[in-house]
Amino acid sequence: MPADRLATAYTADMPIHRIKARWTGFNGAPGYSVFHGDAATEGVAATAQDQADAVRLFFDGIVSRLPSIVRINVESQVEVLDETTGQIIDIVAITQPPTSAGAVAGSYSAPSGAVINWNTNGVRNGRRVRGKTFLVPLAGTAYDGDGTLISSVHSQIQAAATTLAESFSGLVTFARPTAPGAADGAIYPIVSATVPDKAAILRSRRD
Repeated sequence: MPADRLATAYTADMPIHRIKARWTGFNGAPGYSVFHGDAATEGVAATAQDQADAVRLFFDGIVSRLPSIVRINVESQVEVLDETTGQIIDIVAITQPPTSAGAVAGSYSAPSGAVINWNTNGVRNGRRVRGKTFLVPLAGTAYDGDGTLISSVHSQIQAAATTLAESFSGLVTFARPTAPGAADGAIYPIVSATVPDKAAILRSRRD
């Protein structure tokens, strides 16, 4: 099913899609993973549906390392933002991708997991721009004796992240406006992904 407009046509010069994936089923839930995609190419190379489907495939690539109680659902509405202000200018309805379900029974640590760094070639305010996605919680079996990720888990997450960076047409990091009412937001194309070989602690469930 093609994506359908729920609001008006795009009015921003550089619109971007905001795709949300909702984590549920565990202590501390819900949590959200948020991805941004360049919407300027919609109808040419990338659509909201294509981008949402790529996100779901990414999660399917790591569910074998998540607790069995975890469920991840990509939301059925994709918000369209004005790049410069960050304000919602449209909503696109998509066919909701199937649920991704964790597969590992047993104990786990609710606030810990892994983190993906999304690398760009952009510089903003003197710093290299990059995004982050936290994968929390991971199954208890994901960790080595020294508290790092076991090598097979690290390799699997790295491979899934690299595939998403390559398959998600228009994947970007969104640098929000620097102050309320400002119009200096910007997007930066993601050129690669790296996964540190260490456990990450999540302090907010909206990362």
